[in-house]
Amino acid sequence: MTNNLARVCRSLANLVWFLTTLGIGVHAFFFTQAHNLYLIYDPAIRLWWTGEDIYVLQADYFRYSPLFAVFLAPLVILPDSWASLIWKVLNIGIYFVGLKSAWRHLSPVPEKPALEAAFLMLALPGSLHSMANGQANCAMVGLLLWGLSLAARQRWTGSAALVALGVMVKSYSLALALLVAAWKPRELLPRLIVALAVCLALPFLAQSPGYVANEYASWVHHLRESEGINRDRQRALDQVCALCNHPLDSRTFTLLGMAAGGCVLVWTWLIQRAGADARVVLLRTYQGFALWVALFGPATEGCTYIVVAPAVAQSCVEAYHPSPVWWKLALLWTSLFLMGPAVTDFVGPMRMFADTHGSQPIGALLYALVLAIDSIHLFMASARIETAPAVHSSY
Repeated sequence: MTNNLARVCRSLANLVWFLTTLGIGVHAFFFTQAHNLYLIYDPAIRLWWTGEDIYVLQADYFRYSPLFAVFLAPLVILPDSWASLIWKVLNIGIYFVGLKSAWRHLSPVPEKPALEAAFLMLALPGSLHSMANGQANCAMVGLLLWGLSLAARQRWTGSAALVALGVMVKSYSLALALLVAAWKPRELLPRLIVALAVCLALPFLAQSPGYVANEYASWVHHLRESEGINRDRQRALDQVCALCNHPLDSRTFTLLGMAAGGCVLVWTWLIQRAGADARVVLLRTYQGFALWVALFGPATEGCTYIVVAPAVAQSCVEAYHPSPVWWKLALLWTSLFLMGPAVTDFVGPMRMFADTHGSQPIGALLYALVLAIDSIHLFMASARIETAPAVHSSY
């Protein structure tokens, strides 16, 4: 492919994302009541300013930090149509910036326009559901990827700030913060602690200290209860186990999640020990985190799988370049389909069957298989290099 044609492909991919965002924004403006999670955020934000509990049940539960409510506060002065449009466009915009930044600073493949176009287009199918609904997962993933991209360039303070903001959107992203801090504890851990402390302190500037303290207590209580509240929406590994007539109780599932988190930590350490550079270590850390969220997350729903979309898209590009590995691409494409389009209206009536029969966690398991095979090859190659006899010069 010539350079000019490759640039055209990248421009077309950017255009597709722009038109998709525009279409979602226009739909939010004219059909405000349809597929719109902003309508859950809005009542909670209004309760915040009147000094009432934002975690009581409205149309649905508000699951985010008090800081999230403070940041979205300016939108409540607008009509719902305008507020919904602005929120959805802003949400997707943050996600898109994170994707572009991750491609440029985390991807181990060459920065070729055609490969970037492929990455952006492959990330889209698994992201559309959350983008269309205005799910805050988009902003969270964008902030996390942006933060990791800064870490790859040793911009530690900015990285810590963005990752901390991601934690304020979805608390389970604290797992990624801890994984990254374990990679560079001296550079990142103190900055992450300070950034999280600042994020937790900011709401005290917007309301009375007693009220804010009570809201934090209510938030923690809600997070503890959310697994039971959202049990029917759970789309993690326990759904597959239940379908196989081996249901997991909450305690067993939690213990498995903790063990899986430890495995991700060891896996990233082994990758670093194998000689991978910073961008690869950070990319694999995100991929391991994304799989952990999909299979063992404390509140994994259908829309949560947007966390895996950039990870699988990147793996697809790596499997294609420099020469296609077709068996791997077949597994990755199947995984991508099962975690994204298979549970949307694109497949028509089959959507509900796929959703209730473990399509998404099965797709995540396929992706885990690909990463496991790649890791075995990497570790074996590293071991051969370490055990190879040194070649001594005769001079």
